Amino acid sequence: MNRFLIWADQRHFISVRALTLYVALVMTWQVVDWATNFAYAVATTDKSGVEMAAIIAAVTAPVSALQAFVFKWYMEAKRD
Repeated sequence: MNRFLIWADQRHFISVRALTLYVALVMTWQVVDWATNFAYAVATTDKSGVEMAAIIAAVTAPVSALQAFVFKWYMEAKRD
């Protein structure tokens, strides 16, 4: 798979950086969708707001950091 992506990037068939950015955006959208559904489902249980916020933050924070890194990498590579 790695060899294919290198080949595709060199042939300008597909930009690996753009593909990585799109994957990160889709992952972020899925995590936000999950967090919204989780908040609605848990709102009727006995969990406190702090517990809900901690669970949602534990899931969304790594994906947000990944998205920030990929976007920064994409913009720096595009400048070159």
